[in-house]
Amino acid sequence: ANILVKLGEVEDSLRFGNWSYNMIKDHLNSETCQSVLINYLVLMLDTGDISKAEEAKELLDSVKERELGDRLLKGERSRGIGLFFAKKREFDRSTEHMDRALDIHKNLQVPFQLGLTYFQYGLILFQEMKVEEAMSNLKEASKLFKSINAIYYLNRVSSKIRELTFIQEGLR
Repeated sequence: ANILVKLGEVEDSLRFGNWSYNMIKDHLNSETCQSVLINYLVLMLDTGDISKAEEAKELLDSVKERELGDRLLKGERSRGIGLFFAKKREFDRSTEHMDRALDIHKNLQVPFQLGLTYFQYGLILFQEMKVEEAMSNLKEASKLFKSINAIYYLNRVSSKIRELTFIQEGLR
């Protein structure tokens, strides 16, 4: 569903996302279902459906973190919740979860997930107009995406770096 939305297939993405959500919401003891729920939360944020994102976050909150056996899943959960709070403009809470996601992904040494967290955290910091911190996060994301040849994300982060550079120059 998340790939479909990035390809511009929003209607198909929502249909698949809603179907997936309905299939898993009664089976949250499974790590696969927990992962689907996290992806559904992010999909609803990406498509602007805050009420469904809130419903998904509440369901995700019902799964205690200690019940998440997979550490990567804990990082994805923290990142998803951080994105949720950023969308609601609760930046202190967002920062807390994004920092946690960064710590987990750094310890696991998973370049794509770490790069994605740096990228999304950079976008959040950009919303807050924390230009220097945003640039630092985006540059870290760029290095990681380049190291694993993640061209799609490298192009996206490079575009944001150019945008932020333009803004920085205008602020001087």
